[in-house]
Amino acid sequence: MASGPSYMLLCILMLMIVRESVASSKFLNDFGLCIVDKALTLSSVPDLTFSTDPVVERGSAASFDKMQVTQLIEINDDGTYLFIIHRAGIIDMDSPGPPPRPFLLAISNTPDVEIVDTGEGSISTMHVLADLKRGDSVSITVQDDDDVGDEKRPFIFSVFLLYHTPIVSFPRARQSAFSVKLDNVVLSVADSIIKNFDSPTVNIGDEFDRSTGAYTAPFEGLYVFHLAVTFSSKADGEGKAAVAFQKNGITKAQVSDKVRSAQTTEIFRGPYVDYYVPPQNSAITVAQNLNQGDKITLRNVIAVSGVSGSVTFVGYLLS
Repeated sequence: MASGPSYMLLCILMLMIVRESVASSKFLNDFGLCIVDKALTLSSVPDLTFSTDPVVERGSAASFDKMQVTQLIEINDDGTYLFIIHRAGIIDMDSPGPPPRPFLLAISNTPDVEIVDTGEGSISTMHVLADLKRGDSVSITVQDDDDVGDEKRPFIFSVFLLYHTPIVSFPRARQSAFSVKLDNVVLSVADSIIKNFDSPTVNIGDEFDRSTGAYTAPFEGLYVFHLAVTFSSKADGEGKAAVAFQKNGITKAQVSDKVRSAQTTEIFRGPYVDYYVPPQNSAITVAQNLNQGDKITLRNVIAVSGVSGSVTFVGYLLS
């Protein structure tokens, strides 16, 4: 895991990259925020409050107030915003009892996003796109008391304005982005395209076809894609699972993990105790130079019984 200065560099690089996409905008306002919290403890209040100031904060398209727990970020300009979250796993593997409840990223007019503790030694990473309007808000809702970040395992929260919403609604020149999800993907069929996604929460340009699972590049340019798969054991299923990211049918990267089944242990002269095995979260971020008409798909690589995956797939034209 990266050291303290590396986290600062990560935030600055994120800001510089996303800033490139709005550099040619006629709007003067942009927004970038990155928080690296090494002492974040969740209390019984319903909303999260960060314990530290941002390492990067710029622009006025949105406003951040760490003391305003019910409205962490307020949107001032219409646009497409990108949220990037890194949560280091804290809970011990094979912990007895029920799973801890995730805390939730609550964004106006967008389904809540679960931020799950995937177990000690792991990192859960997610990218979330949202089309937001002036007056919308963003907060993180706490469901259980928990320690979330420490010196070696910080909680990282970043948000950037990716695109301004044009004053003229059509066409959205050189803007293309999508965000889709699919829960409980059966991974028992090898070499199969993942398709029939839920309706996209963002689909600028309508280039993502949820029925076929294919994204078609509308322009030549540099694109960024984030794929996150949370693998879970069903009916004591276990084994290696893998999902490939493909460009025109050729694998460019993949996420994979070895999935373990939940354990049940009999206590001496007592009842059976179920142990919670945290879901395995694997994620990749891929930058690709695409030509107009190139297609991006996801493919299940390995047939594994009794294992399912929850897939989150995000992509956007950067420049």
